Amino acid sequence: MKISLSRRDFLKISYISFLAGLTACRNLTITEEVPVTTATPKPTVTPSPTVTPSPTATAFQCSPNDEFYNRLLTLNGERYVTQVPDTLDFQKHAELSLNALTRCTNPDADYSVYFYGKVNRNPPILTDADVVPNPTSFNGKFSEAALMMRQISGSDFNQQVDQTWRVKFLRWLVQANPSLTGPDLGRLFAWMALLYKIEGDECYRQLGEKVIGQILLQSRLQDDYRYFPTENGAEPTDWEMVSHGWTLQGIAHFYEVTGFSPAESLGKEFARYLKDHSGMFDANGRFLYRHQREFGEVLHFHHNGNTLLSIAELAAITGDQELAGFARQGYEYARSVGSPLVGFFPEYVPDYPGQLPYADCETCCVADMVLLALYLTKAGQSDYWDDVDRYVRNQLVENQMAHGTWIDEYLANLPVSPVPEGATGDKVPERVIGSFSGWASANEYLIDMNQPLVSACCTGNGSRALYYVWQNMLNLDQGRLTVNLLFNRASRWADVNSFIPYEGRVDVHLKTECELEIRLPEWGAPEEASGVVNNTPVELSYSGRYARFGRLQRGDIATLTFPIIERTVDTQIGDRSYRLVIKGNDVVDIRPAGIWCPYYQRSHYRQPIAPLIELQRYVG
Repeated sequence: MKISLSRRDFLKISYISFLAGLTACRNLTITEEVPVTTATPKPTVTPSPTVTPSPTATAFQCSPNDEFYNRLLTLNGERYVTQVPDTLDFQKHAELSLNALTRCTNPDADYSVYFYGKVNRNPPILTDADVVPNPTSFNGKFSEAALMMRQISGSDFNQQVDQTWRVKFLRWLVQANPSLTGPDLGRLFAWMALLYKIEGDECYRQLGEKVIGQILLQSRLQDDYRYFPTENGAEPTDWEMVSHGWTLQGIAHFYEVTGFSPAESLGKEFARYLKDHSGMFDANGRFLYRHQREFGEVLHFHHNGNTLLSIAELAAITGDQELAGFARQGYEYARSVGSPLVGFFPEYVPDYPGQLPYADCETCCVADMVLLALYLTKAGQSDYWDDVDRYVRNQLVENQMAHGTWIDEYLANLPVSPVPEGATGDKVPERVIGSFSGWASANEYLIDMNQPLVSACCTGNGSRALYYVWQNMLNLDQGRLTVNLLFNRASRWADVNSFIPYEGRVDVHLKTECELEIRLPEWGAPEEASGVVNNTPVELSYSGRYARFGRLQRGDIATLTFPIIERTVDTQIGDRSYRLVIKGNDVVDIRPAGIWCPYYQRSHYRQPIAPLIELQRYVG
């Protein structure tokens, strides 16, 4: 097979191949690299090479062995028991996620993931998993999410599950020498980058550099953009086009933790393809990609939204303001077709042909919007922290199933039927706790009980959104601790205790000497806010919405207070009308109320004093 490469690609691949050559003296199997293209690529016009390889990239020689494959993720962070307000806590939601991520699996097939479940039968069942071990079957979203949830919670619950996934994937990666592209492999590339950040093992970096080399071989550079050609050599359409977004996410996060310059340039080439040449967006970022359903072509929010998110992630990581500006335009469009008041975004943008019986919310869409708002804020495009706050406090966390008793109640009047081959009916109401809904309404977990009980992509993406919000809600940079979001969280620098929405109050327990600034939420007025340090009032200064406390010492407790009120809002969410009672940014009541697994059972939030609970904190 003839390979046609641009000069730029030749230099990149030559460099990465040099890294691969180091493996001749170690136990790393290198297979023949065969590109997937089957037609002669179109001629390209490319500028002179601009990539300068890192001079230290080959300093370490990786020797994958049983210790590398079988290494158990260590969770040796600090643990301590303390009292905190009984409000939204990422640690609790991470533990819920781990239940679903590790139990909605088939232990007889390497813990293959059950992708769907059904509740409209007795017993309810989990379906669509491998029934026997498959050495090339992976669920990248679950692998990535499980690692993230363990970083938040410190929990080793069912750790044998994701350990099995780790061993299986890494052995395959070393033996097959693949590119990591598409929904699952793209996310596994991001998972490997996160492992490198956590463990610091240079093997992850060198394996990732080889992945970049394979992506370069299997993709085509056309002018200043790059794509994977179809089997007949054409630019991709339909699903092959959409899958570039997940590939880009893996590349972007590998670059973020390694600084490997070929990954940056490769990511920008893919981003330019998605932005300007794929046909997924118009010039203003509006969604265009449709897929076929039984009632016609439909505009699927998540396929477009995740692709836009991949561009925003790369833009924030690399500082590319042109890409970030485009992603912001797309975000503003996406925001307009949902309900940013609560974070409800529809599975299908409502211009579909014919009539759907309802407009449902897929958690994947909520996760896309949470992370678009977050990464665009990090990129300096705008201050979208309040969007993040509203989406997380409402639709995102309500979309996560907190208990399974409603399933037992629903099943009470259904006759018992046999469990079909390949499915399981074992303890399903317990196993699905922590799952994120794929077909929610604004007021209950399932808008239609005939829809799947679980959807694995939503559980993976919902958990991923929780992680990045947890990671970015506070940050220490050059001696300044910035608290962007007022949720409960423990960290190396400070513990944040949020009394919202019971009270307009947040306490920050300092663990290091630093300057402190806390962002007031959109409903808090600076002139009505007060600051206290160690029970002594202090005068606050402001930078935008950030209240500055000045320099504080380790052991200080800084408190920011502000009024919090309720308001009633009549609004349309999806295709239905609701009356909401909102306190701060939290919906505390919704009418009409949901029936099965109803949302916003939050009458306790309307009390003026936050109860305190005792729990064990984990700081990794």
